[in-house]
Amino acid sequence: MNPTRGTLNALTRTLLLALSLCLGTGLLAQAPPLPKAVGGDLLVAPTRLVFDARLRSAQLTLLNTGSAPATYRLTYIRMEMNGKGELKEVQSEGPSVAEEIIRYAPQQITLEPGVQQTVRILVRRPADLAEGEYRAHLLIRAVPKEDAAPVEAEPKEPNGVAIKLTPVYGVSIPIIVRQGDTPTTPGFSPVVVAREADGRTLLKFALQRLGGKESVFGNVQITQLNPGAKDVKVAEWRGIAVYPPLPERAMEIPLGPLQVPPGSRLRLAFVHPERGNVLAETQVVVQ
Repeated sequence: MNPTRGTLNALTRTLLLALSLCLGTGLLAQAPPLPKAVGGDLLVAPTRLVFDARLRSAQLTLLNTGSAPATYRLTYIRMEMNGKGELKEVQSEGPSVAEEIIRYAPQQITLEPGVQQTVRILVRRPADLAEGEYRAHLLIRAVPKEDAAPVEAEPKEPNGVAIKLTPVYGVSIPIIVRQGDTPTTPGFSPVVVAREADGRTLLKFALQRLGGKESVFGNVQITQLNPGAKDVKVAEWRGIAVYPPLPERAMEIPLGPLQVPPGSRLRLAFVHPERGNVLAETQVVVQ
């Protein structure tokens, strides 16, 4: 776990290359998943870890891209997904099963500028662990410096008391442990097409978990089908998940007025984020 110095290391080069490709093509919103940034000065990769029966350990890489030393604290945070796909923090009493079987070290890291360090993740499965999927969220949070400039909130009344706040930045990484063979099949609900007042087309549907006990994770691609001509991809949303026990999450995807004229046939596909194979698909005609 020794830190390694180098401002243009492999992780930085990967990020810069991805950003340059996105800026050059104008496809920043459809770019491949990038390392997550914490407060603009820390990159974390990968952004998701999945342990199957064969995997017992893995690593997260943290890189300080700032110009000053920074300290980060690692803790668990309990999060649940709502019907819109939003992850919200929830209060808990005691550790969950996932938090008990997933160990990590170190718990606090100080990084000099341009230095990276790995966090080791280890899974210890008890012999009686029931089949299913277990999820924990590892929160990597910046520790405020003692001399950090606070943000002062103005009092609402002339004689009121102002409150000084010090912003704290953090990012959470889902860590998933799968026990047994309980695969889940993704699916689409019927797609509703709505025309907005500004001329855009809004696609409304639900991404579903069908059977099994596992989450689903992938990219939603929308392609305009053109008989006798080349099909055209008009949108892609990357890194879409549905976590148990949620059976589905509602989605709304807006498309520009010039992208899908009336009569267009669209194919919605849920694609594996790495292999690219289609896991589920459906079609709809824009009237």
